[in-house]
Amino acid sequence: MAVRESISMGPPVSWLRGVDKVAALLLTMNKSDAGRLLKHFNPQELKDITRSIANLREISPDVVQRLVDEFAADFSSGTNLVGSTGDAEKLLAEALPAEQVSELMSDVLGSSNQSLWDQISRVAEDDLANYLAGEHPQTAALVLSKISPMAAAGVLRQLPESLRNDVSFRMLEIQPVSDASLRLIGLGLQQDLLSGTPGKSAGKANTQFADIMNRLERDQMEGILQTIAESRPEQAQAIRNQLFSFEDVTKLSTKARLILFEKVPVETVILALNDTEASFKELVLSSLSSRAKRMVEQELASAQGVSKKDIAQARRKIAETVLALAERNELEIHSE
Repeated sequence: MAVRESISMGPPVSWLRGVDKVAALLLTMNKSDAGRLLKHFNPQELKDITRSIANLREISPDVVQRLVDEFAADFSSGTNLVGSTGDAEKLLAEALPAEQVSELMSDVLGSSNQSLWDQISRVAEDDLANYLAGEHPQTAALVLSKISPMAAAGVLRQLPESLRNDVSFRMLEIQPVSDASLRLIGLGLQQDLLSGTPGKSAGKANTQFADIMNRLERDQMEGILQTIAESRPEQAQAIRNQLFSFEDVTKLSTKARLILFEKVPVETVILALNDTEASFKELVLSSLSSRAKRMVEQELASAQGVSKKDIAQARRKIAETVLALAERNELEIHSE
């Protein structure tokens, strides 16, 4: 084609591996198109691509365009490209059953976390020591328990004696921490110590983590936030501001609730309203059409032996619907 011949492709993007190029190109595509392509990869290839998307560093528009030219594709990008675990999960969800997505993401998150701590282990000892000296001793103990023993010893040698003793004692008594909490702390360290632009992606890390948290049960969510708040109260609050659970339906505007419950199947509403307060039920019922309201009221009046698992799943579906609608700018979550 004459148009393609007139384009100067520039040097090839040799510093990206083949799987990283595939990951980058998939991120630029429409999710449904990317999902159709993912169906053609075998399980190991899917795992490699998912891991690459989860760990993809920022790629400039110029490099993206060169990638596109290499693959002779016809599109352009006006923003930098950066991947996340959330991006990987959304792409996989377009092509694979939920069980397979969960299995792949579990494997990738574990590998991704380990890779993160391996990178932090290679940070200069004095830089890491200076950084941790300004953190809560419990955070310092957690970080040192995750990096390599050689790196941890080097950092401990650099710390003031009183802090070194305190952190060492805490390391002996440290309790297990969830993978999600570890990843948030690791991402913060990675950004501050490895990127050269501290704080630049803090908002993205919080949003990415909130996306994970929004898929957890309420008690799990609160437990993780309390753990984070012990050492990073401001970050915990920033994450909390981006969370949404079924109980937060009361915080939506009347207009937002009407939009929401037009999208939610009546059967899901019935399940979700089991074991809720009368005032909460009334608020939701006021957001339904007359016909749907009558159906819900009749079913709730005769409901018996509904499992807590079914109720929790229905509530999670409603919360996820709110988040999806908000992402498409069809409603505002914090409008009141």
